[in-house]
Amino acid sequence: MAPNIPIMRSLAFPERDLQRRGIVPQNEGVVLSALQSHLVSFEPRTEGQKELFAEAHREFSRLAELRGRRLQSLREG
Repeated sequence: MAPNIPIMRSLAFPERDLQRRGIVPQNEGVVLSALQSHLVSFEPRTEGQKELFAEAHREFSRLAELRGRRLQSLREG
């Protein structure tokens, strides 16, 4: 079963409220790393699963990049 993108978004950014207040979370990346481990362990078997997996991987990469940019902006002020 391919990862659910809306769930990925909600799990990847639990610290968003802290970030909105200008606080860099101490546990940043823990959930995202766990999600990445789960994602790379998935082995698609059908063409449909391969397509969903590719989309999930693209979306995960986008989430990680945007999160990194947001944290960088917090650190730089």
